[in-house]
Amino acid sequence: MVVFIHGFPEIWYSWRHQMIAVANGGYHAIAPDLRGYGLSEHHPDLEKASFDDFVEDTIAILDYFQIEKVAVLHCIIFSLAVAMYYFLFHYQVPTG
Repeated sequence: MVVFIHGFPEIWYSWRHQMIAVANGGYHAIAPDLRGYGLSEHHPDLEKASFDDFVEDTIAILDYFQIEKVAVLHCIIFSLAVAMYYFLFHYQVPTG
């Protein structure tokens, strides 16, 4: 599984070419819009919005699709913080 996280001010569509290449390589890919971008809903309380919300949203998507292992979390500058938070605080080393 490859998860693509877009940067500011982009949307999932920024990854369309890379997603095709990943799929052609035999992998699955997800490129969600971060909360408040594209057609996604905005945070209900913008004053309390944080990068943690992006990480929790990403984890919720992985849980929804029952994805336990992520091989690659691909991002660019703005979304790098989301990837760092994920790997620092939520990533579990796959066993087996």
